[in-house]
Amino acid sequence: VDTVRWSNGVGLGHPGKPASRTIVSNCVIKNVMQTPGSNRAGVGVSESTDVQLNNISVVNSTVQGVNISAFADRVSVTNLYAENCDTALSMFRANVSITGMSVKACKNGISKQNADDKLILSNVDLTGADTKILGSEDNISGVNVTFDSSFPRQGVAKISNETLPVKITNPNIRPWSTISITPTSANSASSLPYITAIQYGILQIGAVNSPVHYAGIKWYVS
Repeated sequence: VDTVRWSNGVGLGHPGKPASRTIVSNCVIKNVMQTPGSNRAGVGVSESTDVQLNNISVVNSTVQGVNISAFADRVSVTNLYAENCDTALSMFRANVSITGMSVKACKNGISKQNADDKLILSNVDLTGADTKILGSEDNISGVNVTFDSSFPRQGVAKISNETLPVKITNPNIRPWSTISITPTSANSASSLPYITAIQYGILQIGAVNSPVHYAGIKWYVS
């Protein structure tokens, strides 16, 4: 679909006319233009449930790449690529799961303006967006979500009675991230290390029994 002058490149659902149980696969939408009105996108989903979007590419959109709104529920997005879009994916009053997503030269990665909306992320790379997540990060869960590729999502930290608690700063860490820590020696294992706090970009590690000598802890955020 090339050059979308009005509305959406692919539109699913209208007021009173849901497009539930629809599957859209293998679409490339280019040049989505800004027009009067809201919710313009390469692919738009509204008032529909059990919708699947598979292998969607949106290139050059002055608005959204994909827009999911109006109480759309159980919308599954798999392998989304957005390039040069204002917002790669926007959701409002919707519940969405995304498996496989990458963005390039986008102003915003994911726009989630309603805190109650549920978003599940898996294998999502937002490094190509200026603003990774716009709006609320409440009710988000994620595995293998990358915000900044220049920072690794795993590493080794030293703990001792002098260094505890250990604070690790990394922009890929979010309160909803899946994070694990593993002792790398018997000395560190006996000290019972644990995560004391997870904040935006910060992981803090403590220990029940502080080791007298330096001990290693491996941490990993997925």
